[in-house]
Amino acid sequence: MEDSVLNQILSKVESIDRKVKEIDRKTDVTNVRLDSLDTRVDMLAVEVIGVKERMDTFATKDDLRSFKDEVVGTVVDFGKRLERAEQEFLMTYPRFDRIERHVVLSA
Repeated sequence: MEDSVLNQILSKVESIDRKVKEIDRKTDVTNVRLDSLDTRVDMLAVEVIGVKERMDTFATKDDLRSFKDEVVGTVVDFGKRLERAEQEFLMTYPRFDRIERHVVLSA
């Protein structure tokens, strides 16, 4: 009888371990995405500085409007990507919390 209970506990622990590893993998993927977004923001900042230097010497209103639209589009895209990453993380975190409580209650 004790062997059966121990096997059930071991099975649950293994299942929880697999779930935790999956959460770790998803967190790693999210971190990579956030790093990529951070790199894009840095590149945008460098581009903005470069364009500003060019526009200081010569720029038309159309150039300025075009640049403004490009920057706004990039910032909006970044915001959407960041929001998706946050949603993915929030979807992952509650699962981890439930698993953690399950481990504590099972032990």
